[in-house]
Amino acid sequence: MALCTGYIGGEKKFVQFGKIPNKEGWNNVVMSKSKEVEAGFTLLEMMLCLLFLSIFFLLVPRLHSLFIEKPYSKQINSWEWNVFLEQVQLEFRESKTGKGVELENKEALILFQMSSGANVTYEMLGNNIVRKVNTLGMEIILQKVNSVSYDLTPHMLIIHVQDISGKMYHGVATRYTPIELKT
Repeated sequence: MALCTGYIGGEKKFVQFGKIPNKEGWNNVVMSKSKEVEAGFTLLEMMLCLLFLSIFFLLVPRLHSLFIEKPYSKQINSWEWNVFLEQVQLEFRESKTGKGVELENKEALILFQMSSGANVTYEMLGNNIVRKVNTLGMEIILQKVNSVSYDLTPHMLIIHVQDISGKMYHGVATRYTPIELKT
């Protein structure tokens, strides 16, 4: 096989030409090399595709949650129940020993008399348990409540809550020193 290299024609194309043996004889071959840029998938294009794909996968879960309606849960959230118990525990321990903790209307209201003189109440309003300080303010501290009851001893406050789905929750607040009970 003999291949030659050179320029051909007025366009000055770079070509290789020659004869290649075939079963039937010799074939003339002309191979030309174009000066045009060959189209291909470059590293830059690949990185852009990867960027768009990453953005797509980051945004789809957030968009998904916008368009799908979550069913309304009738149960109390576990973190909300824990926050409620911790708040009651703190105020039960901080209440003044001499004045004690008063229970009024056992089903719906509990009153803590603090050493600072403030009265903190937890009362039921609708389906919420609301915390008030000196009958001012209204902080919703527990939602979706059907009923609440309290059992008080000198060292413990036991709380029973039923949510609107019927599930019962029980919590205990403890105290290190006995408290005088006023009913």
